[in-house]
Amino acid sequence: MTNGRWQIGMHIQEDSVKAVALSRRRGGWALCRWWHIPAREPLWREGVITGDSVLVSALRQWRAQLPRGHSLRIAFPAQRTLQRDIPRPTATLCESECETWLASATARDLHLPADTLWLDYALAEEPARFQVTAAQKREAEALLANLRAAGLQPEALTPDACALTAFWPYAPDNVALIACEAAGKWLWASRSRWGVIERGGLLPLAKQLAISVERVAVCGPLPAEAEGCLRLDPLVFITFQQPPLLKTPECYAVALGLAMGEVAR
Repeated sequence: MTNGRWQIGMHIQEDSVKAVALSRRRGGWALCRWWHIPAREPLWREGVITGDSVLVSALRQWRAQLPRGHSLRIAFPAQRTLQRDIPRPTATLCESECETWLASATARDLHLPADTLWLDYALAEEPARFQVTAAQKREAEALLANLRAAGLQPEALTPDACALTAFWPYAPDNVALIACEAAGKWLWASRSRWGVIERGGLLPLAKQLAISVERVAVCGPLPAEAEGCLRLDPLVFITFQQPPLLKTPECYAVALGLAMGEVAR
């Protein structure tokens, strides 16, 4: 299959914005463009994107470089989300009814009003349960407001750690956990779960998930705490590349995962 449409992933980090554009070609993914937009001040404050007019201006200029036929997915901080496994309803519901029911059930579980939450869901490992991800609606809407001010219309907001799950269709069978560093934390994804943990917690997490060290793949150089893990270059999943190449591809792991992912709904 060949599809020249740009699929763009954008990771807004504390000190910069990283973005990549990929397209599907016969035989694999092609790297079309990549961008690094530095910021003069932190872009996140207590989980909320700042209304930095300079950032908005820079993103508006960046938007002018994009072709009309593109899709855009934006990372949302996984540390600002909560995950819950919610039992499926016993009654048969249509999609809209199911979403309403899930919003109510998740709100009860979190002891928060349903109208304050931004929800997404998927089938959990157990067939009778949903895996629900919740975020504060005001935080998601603050991010979207900045993006709209720059003339951007993303198709999806995706937790940054969840973006790593897009690598699984291409990852070797001996890998069971993928991790990358971001803002002093570990973003991680197993084949069924994802999340964020503090530095120093990667190997304890692998032990908790019953995953041996040699099956943990880390994007980029291995720090001391990841001794014995596999080193993973995320560009290994991109078949077609041309200069200028990414010099630090591990810093673009989330953006690459976003660009490779699919929008579920």
